[in-house]
Amino acid sequence: MPNRDSSMKTAQDEARTPRQNVLVQTGDIVDRGPNSLELVRYFERLKEQAREAGGQVYTLLGNHEAMNLLGQYQYVNRAELTRLGLQPVKQPLLGAQQPKKLPLELGLQRWHELMQPGSETGDLLLSRPTAVVLGSGACRTLFVHGGLVPELLDLASQGEASASTPEALLAQLNVLMQGALRKCAGTAGCPRSAPEFDFLYGPYSPIWYRG
Repeated sequence: MPNRDSSMKTAQDEARTPRQNVLVQTGDIVDRGPNSLELVRYFERLKEQAREAGGQVYTLLGNHEAMNLLGQYQYVNRAELTRLGLQPVKQPLLGAQQPKKLPLELGLQRWHELMQPGSETGDLLLSRPTAVVLGSGACRTLFVHGGLVPELLDLASQGEASASTPEALLAQLNVLMQGALRKCAGTAGCPRSAPEFDFLYGPYSPIWYRG
């Protein structure tokens, strides 16, 4: 086999360079086993590595990320909660009376704290876009956890004169979803009468819609 100068690149080599690699994770990293927190941190590290290599990693909002931000923890892995509850805590003040809690109970309390706006994990999940459009021409692709329907896009565009292009409309949708989550975070949901309900739970919610 003839030698080839390492400085020479074929078209196939060029197609494999990291700057052209894009990974889209479409949500539901959490509630899928006993390592949700590790996976959240892993994807953040992966984003940094991709940027350094010239690529991109996108992590989108799924309904399970939203559920955790809204205080709905019924699908959180019990082993992960117990492990979290067994982690050492700072030494309490001398003489302070600390009620004893089982590891699972303490882990659930700590999980709730981690999922609040202002915490590192909570803010990471809140910052995730609901939908992105990538590529160009025939390869232009919409990525979203559930789906998008005209009724939801009409709702997102109400009162927004700036949302005159598909890109602006998606940007507005992402802002509305993040705003709804921040307003309802930690409250175990929003009442049906709240305007945020349609975006978070309604039949056309982009994180719940399944066609």
